[in-house]
Amino acid sequence: MGLSALGGLYLSPGSLASNTYGIAFIALALAWLHSGWHAYASIRRGDVQGHRRWMIRNFALTYAAVALRIEMPIFMLADMDEIVALNVVGWTCWVPNLIAVEWWIRRRAKPKPLVGAPALG
Repeated sequence: MGLSALGGLYLSPGSLASNTYGIAFIALALAWLHSGWHAYASIRRGDVQGHRRWMIRNFALTYAAVALRIEMPIFMLADMDEIVALNVVGWTCWVPNLIAVEWWIRRRAKPKPLVGAPALG
């Protein structure tokens, strides 16, 4: 994972995306490194739940490769210019994934009210 993210950082500036030399893909590679490092650090500390949360984020970022391959043909069928589509998909292949899993992680972390507990107040 770490080597792949470093490879992404190396290749991103040469991207055909004109969004400042592939800034979306640079951001993806940095987010991938960040989540992978935190997952590793969490498990080294013995924080299994923290590791799990960071790995869920990391998987969502890894899944960007799949999302990109689904989205690009859709944009091409919509007759979008290839460079414009690449600039759009550079963000849409990973940001929605990360937002969705962050929402899911935070939703699960909220304490649930006890069933049958008396109301306070």
